[in-house]
Amino acid sequence: MSRQYEKMQVKELKQLLKDSKMVMSGEKQTLVWRLKLKDKIMNSSLICYDGSLPHQINASKLRIACAKEGVSCIGNQDEMLELLVAALEKKSSNNSNSSC
Repeated sequence: MSRQYEKMQVKELKQLLKDSKMVMSGEKQTLVWRLKLKDKIMNSSLICYDGSLPHQINASKLRIACAKEGVSCIGNQDEMLELLVAALEKKSSNNSNSSC
């Protein structure tokens, strides 16, 4: 079942982010974006080099994870997370293609 975050109140979105150990600041659109990215991470079973979930790591660990995946570790936490997720998705699809 797909969540309709856009229809939720900011208070509800922030609670979901808190429950997911994610940054809770920002405008509603940003909160929705973070939750959708978290869903993408969970649905794709993406994990970092150390076995942690990308959306649950702090900024310093996020920089390390980005560096290990060869993506820019410059920018705010949302920017780095988006780049990291893209790299992990690419890596995941390359691994699944090579096993065929």
